[in-house]
Amino acid sequence: EVASKVGLYAEYSTNEKVAFEVSLAASWSGLRSVVTMKHVGLNVAADSFMSAAYQGTKGGMVVVSADDPSMWSSQNEQDNRMYAMFANIPVFDPIDPQEALEMTKYAFDLSEQIGSLVMLRPTTRVSHTRGDVTIGDLPENKENAVRLWGKFKKNPEKYVVLPSRARRMHPEVLNRIEKARKLLEEIPFNWEEGNGDIGIIVSGISYVYLKEALHLLGLEDRVSILKIGTPFPLPLNRVEQFLRKFEGHKVLVIEELEPVVENQIKVLVYDKKIDVQIHGKDYIPRLYEMTTRRIVEALQKYLNLKKRISFDHVDEHAAKVSEKLPPRPPTLCPACPHRNTFYAVKRNAKGKGVYTGDIGCYSLGALKPLETMD
Repeated sequence: EVASKVGLYAEYSTNEKVAFEVSLAASWSGLRSVVTMKHVGLNVAADSFMSAAYQGTKGGMVVVSADDPSMWSSQNEQDNRMYAMFANIPVFDPIDPQEALEMTKYAFDLSEQIGSLVMLRPTTRVSHTRGDVTIGDLPENKENAVRLWGKFKKNPEKYVVLPSRARRMHPEVLNRIEKARKLLEEIPFNWEEGNGDIGIIVSGISYVYLKEALHLLGLEDRVSILKIGTPFPLPLNRVEQFLRKFEGHKVLVIEELEPVVENQIKVLVYDKKIDVQIHGKDYIPRLYEMTTRRIVEALQKYLNLKKRISFDHVDEHAAKVSEKLPPRPPTLCPACPHRNTFYAVKRNAKGKGVYTGDIGCYSLGALKPLETMD
């Protein structure tokens, strides 16, 4: 109903590659488009995704790729900020639903300004969070809204990636990302707060956990924070200005999963000869989801704090609850057709077959009582 009033169109696709190409076709026809998938879905779309980074866009196009630290419902916890770096496209890392909304709005504008794909990378907690969101101004509703139809203008020099054209396009890709870097220096998603003697650079939802950890440790007034919302391209001028305040000292970088921001900062420190020790993954591992507890424990070690917060009572309570709760392993839904398929295959193979499988719901066929994935 809402879509019809404002002229929106949405559809499901067979897989992520097809979805990406449908969205790209809309962009090349002059329409704004967004394609959504989880992190491993971008692997499926990667062939088209990497080429589109060269070809560029016309209408603004945003790729929403939601990461899953700790693999709550995934087969890996790849960090798709690395994909953005690989493709040389901007990526935004929101801290909450409100910032995800604002970043998405800006991402469309940025995409059209530089002619490039732009990625939004929410992680599990952002995607599962509920919160009040201020929408802002919306397009006026029309009683009989007419969906906009794009018009594709043939341009084989841009859209047909022959080797000779790709060689010309690659410098354009690098120029676009540097143009984006300049634009991202002044946006409101990267900011500084505090005036303490402890320097911390934090990216994405880790910012929220950091604020809670500082409160628990009573360190709010002792820190200076540089919050990063654009892990790539990093706003190097703003980062350098922050680091200069801590020359002769050390700065901690906090981010979920891979050291994407940390490594860029280390290169900057080397290139600009900034006398600052950069720490990050030597205190917070590259594994699993960020939590307040992980940051508390990292800060206690990093700052050699005498005040210690123990989480033993939390562990003890969790253990007691786990003892009382019955196990609830994932299972196929009642009447799911996969049940019959697995049963028929297992009955006919009579234990002599090799059962192959893939991702998705039917990976549950590996569990009891079916046990039909080897």
